[in-house]
Amino acid sequence: MASPTRFLQRKNASHLSVSVASQATSDAFSGRKMHIAQIGKPIERLEHSLTYGNIWLSIFSLLEKKKAYAYALPAQIEKAFGFRPGKIMMYLVLYKLEGEGLIEAKFEGRRRYYCLTAKGKKCAREGKKMLLQFAKRL
Repeated sequence: MASPTRFLQRKNASHLSVSVASQATSDAFSGRKMHIAQIGKPIERLEHSLTYGNIWLSIFSLLEKKKAYAYALPAQIEKAFGFRPGKIMMYLVLYKLEGEGLIEAKFEGRRRYYCLTAKGKKCAREGKKMLLQFAKRL
């Protein structure tokens, strides 16, 4: 059984990524889902909480590197973190984050690109820090 700290991998001194699978392919993720289902409901709930329950943290991690548009984000999240949120869920989260002043959108042609605000960058750092500190206590 994998420990919850396995989900936390340090990329460098200032970046932490939440990773469900070591490979970001759909096949690896499907295999991981089957494995998690065999272990039990608590692990399923933990996985859901770390992935879908905290999509904002995945979005922030991607936006720290470069701006992105909503339609492309689910595929980028799948590649980077091993799970793929639905398009509608993505738009709902983005609109909420924008309303809270954590991200801002700018049109470039017909696409609406999102980037982190200063408040969003601070929130991303604090969220990653909290997650890492919690994992160390486990």
